[in-house]
Amino acid sequence: ELGWIKTLSDIFRLPEHRSDIISMDGFGEKSYNNLCESLENAKNTSLSALLVAMNISLLGKSAAKEIEDLFAGDVNEFLNKIDEGFCFTVIDGFGDTINDAIHSWFRNTENRKEFEELLGIITVQKWEKKEIDTDNMFFGKTVVITGTFEKYTRDELTEKLQAFALNEDNKLTS
Repeated sequence: ELGWIKTLSDIFRLPEHRSDIISMDGFGEKSYNNLCESLENAKNTSLSALLVAMNISLLGKSAAKEIEDLFAGDVNEFLNKIDEGFCFTVIDGFGDTINDAIHSWFRNTENRKEFEELLGIITVQKWEKKEIDTDNMFFGKTVVITGTFEKYTRDELTEKLQAFALNEDNKLTS
């Protein structure tokens, strides 16, 4: 409505509108400070969260996590592979359609520009690749998360299950 946010990276520029924000109905200095703190915290993210935020066709949380795991969260390695024409069909469950969707999205000049602009603002966490224990009794198993849970959210359970190198599928709901 105010024209401040036209792209995803514009969200991180909201603090530039301090005087306008604190003068808005229902906002004040405390709300502005909370907004700034939340934006600062959001600047540290994962490759999978960034890919999901880009709204790439057919690329959901699980598929983005598979990509993140393949590249150990290294966004630069990911972009290099995109530029080299990497075939994502090597990832279990990825077919030509999702491979084409990813490459098509990154071939779009505006998309690529926005992605790279975000990389100048945020920090994408990466890690050292670790060996997966294929002797783990859960290795390669599929677990479907359904129902409600008292102690965990679905995302928390997904994270715990992925630590066991499971193929997580949370598409079913109760």
